[in-house]
Amino acid sequence: MSDKKCTFTLDGKEITSQPGQTIMEACDDAGIHIPRLCDVEGLRHQGSCRVCTVKVNGCTTSSCTQPAEEGLVVESETEEIINLRRDVVRMLFHEGNHLCPICEASGNCELQATAYDLGITQPTKFPYLQPVRSLDASHPDIALDTNRCIRCGRCIRASQDVDDKGIFGYTGRGIHRNVAVNGDNLADTNASLEDVAFSPEICPVGCIIRKKVGFSTPIGKREFDDPMPEGNGKQKNIKPTAQKKRIATTSLAGCFGCHMSLLDIDERVLDLMKVAEFDRSPLNDIKKFTTRCDIGLIEGGCCNEENVHVLQEFRKNCDILVAVGQCAIMGGLPVMRNAIMHSDDPLKDCFDEAYINSPYIQNDRHRIPDDPALPLILDSVYSTVDVVKVDYQIPGCPPSGDMLWQTLSALIAGEPESLPKELIKYD
Repeated sequence: MSDKKCTFTLDGKEITSQPGQTIMEACDDAGIHIPRLCDVEGLRHQGSCRVCTVKVNGCTTSSCTQPAEEGLVVESETEEIINLRRDVVRMLFHEGNHLCPICEASGNCELQATAYDLGITQPTKFPYLQPVRSLDASHPDIALDTNRCIRCGRCIRASQDVDDKGIFGYTGRGIHRNVAVNGDNLADTNASLEDVAFSPEICPVGCIIRKKVGFSTPIGKREFDDPMPEGNGKQKNIKPTAQKKRIATTSLAGCFGCHMSLLDIDERVLDLMKVAEFDRSPLNDIKKFTTRCDIGLIEGGCCNEENVHVLQEFRKNCDILVAVGQCAIMGGLPVMRNAIMHSDDPLKDCFDEAYINSPYIQNDRHRIPDDPALPLILDSVYSTVDVVKVDYQIPGCPPSGDMLWQTLSALIAGEPESLPKELIKYD
């Protein structure tokens, strides 16, 4: 690193760095934010997450480890770099089990906030791996849900370098690398709530959980809750078209909450009726397509053969297919059953857990329902994009009425769907 001040350019703007600073540190001092996940103030830089990647003199590198030097030409907010960061963050979502609607860290999660910041609404470019990882609740004050771990290493560096304990470390290699503790479980270590490694600012996601304080901050007051501007989404009017658009909707494996959210467009439904009419939909109880539709709204994922048939029918009869909500996009809550289905007979695992072994059910006959009228259960729960081509995705559990209104307004007007960042929510 340079031992004197130097000047470099970031996206054409001159930045002056202090002696010994990295590019990221110099940008922070200049009030320019570069997204990051493995880097946090107070810990040595690691450069492993690559979310802070920039281009320096034409070569990509992590800005948290690259020393600032005189005359460097740094690119950060280019389309190429932003798309690279999006792909890195998308892979983190797909590699672990990040179910935002039930995660204690939702709203205070740096991974989630980074995705918002990058405008990620299409997270299905990569397959969901849905790994089965350990949940360690042995410690009286702390729990570890490694399903949410993104291997940023912040807890490792904090425990080794600050706490001088070395409670955490990596095991395995490549995609099988995981964070483990130096004992059979956390209770066997000398972990303490007073350790910096367990302070709220160290774990960027919901892996390290402090017991007895979960969900203590209401929605709207969490760290990354951006207050929605008053009237956001309500100012946009649907542009009339020469002929009314036809909309079809359905609910697959899920809770029907997204349809309830559709009703939250409230009085704007009167404007919607002027330019569109519903075909097959539970909203009007039409159970079969009467004609080809312009827009199909799908909520829920596929857990049985009937879900697959309905989804294929919508793809066949709708010009534009929209996956609405977390269950349609990544399986949502139903996909949690995939975590108990990693054996040679996954369906038996699922049925045994649901009807025989669950502590929450009384089944004196120990019989699993097998009526032929019941649709066949799939070996796993699948998102809509695992089954058919989907044109647009609207995240959220459920998406807000304003978010649905904005999307419908754009699609009916023939405009590209473009959601303001304030409306994008994963929980």
